[in-house]
Amino acid sequence: MPVRVSWLREERGPDGEYVEAARGHPVAGVWREMGSVHVLHYEEQVVEGDGAQSVRTVLRLEPLRAALVRYGDVAWQHTFEAGKQHASLMRVGPLTLRTAIATKRLEMHVTPRGGRVEVEYDLALGESREPEDAVHQSVRVTVWFTVEERETAQPGASGPG
Repeated sequence: MPVRVSWLREERGPDGEYVEAARGHPVAGVWREMGSVHVLHYEEQVVEGDGAQSVRTVLRLEPLRAALVRYGDVAWQHTFEAGKQHASLMRVGPLTLRTAIATKRLEMHVTPRGGRVEVEYDLALGESREPEDAVHQSVRVTVWFTVEERETAQPGASGPG
């Protein structure tokens, strides 16, 4: 089903100080429901590395967890589950970075008209296996998706011709 997708990412450093926020402008996406699983696909143009490029994101929502797969100059696959820790690898251009994520909160609300996903997590990111060498951040990401309204003909309107 066609949807419009927007997102907001807020980051704080280890001292709790606000670091930065990024917002994705609404883009076209596709939402599929398969039983209790919802899958959201979208693509957007972002400025990363050497300039603007296309980034594809797949977000799989299950009853108690969300899985993210991101394709682009920054490529990442990760699972978020409230109260749990997961590790994964993030590819940033030629570098491969280790990530350790402790998900503090995961909320998902889906209706027939779309949904909202909000995840808060602590992120440790680095090239080394040593935790003290990692960059630490607290992150909150919110993703909204809304079913696109289909245009309908106005009563009494005639077609071309």
